[in-house]
Amino acid sequence: MQGFVEQGEVNMQPGEDVAKHLADVESTIRRCGWAVQIVTSIRFDETPFWAYTVGHEDQGRPELIIVGIPAETTSGLLNDICLEAMESGHWPEDGDILENLLLGGYEMRVIAVDEDVAQAGEWFNVALARRGDRKGFKALQIVWPDFDRTWLDPHNSRQPLLGAPWWLEQSDVA
Repeated sequence: MQGFVEQGEVNMQPGEDVAKHLADVESTIRRCGWAVQIVTSIRFDETPFWAYTVGHEDQGRPELIIVGIPAETTSGLLNDICLEAMESGHWPEDGDILENLLLGGYEMRVIAVDEDVAQAGEWFNVALARRGDRKGFKALQIVWPDFDRTWLDPHNSRQPLLGAPWWLEQSDVA
């Protein structure tokens, strides 16, 4: 494992120049191997927080996203998942179950983000701006359970699912 000890987090500030922010992202990727882009909203009651990785695509791996958990937690979770994947040699895949990341023994599940959603630009603006082309962009969503360990409705506003939840029957999703 090379150069992944330091973990990078970037957060574009209101009014910040996009070119400067992308340069900061590139610097973080060179220094750490990837960056975690944090996205917050001024509409706290309507839009969940989310964070996603930037830079894994350079190595042929899909980027990762977590939606609906506060930024300070999400950033650490994404970095932990990436570090563990780098150490084990197994990058998360659609259908994987991730354990021992959340306090209380909650598991997390991995789903493939629908390609149209990933490429639309709503969820991965910095990653898409960095690559310059939306075609072929791939990502995985790390999904967390509700407090009672049940898996949320796919239309939940706190954690919208960006792909098909493999643990539900397709009739439950529609």
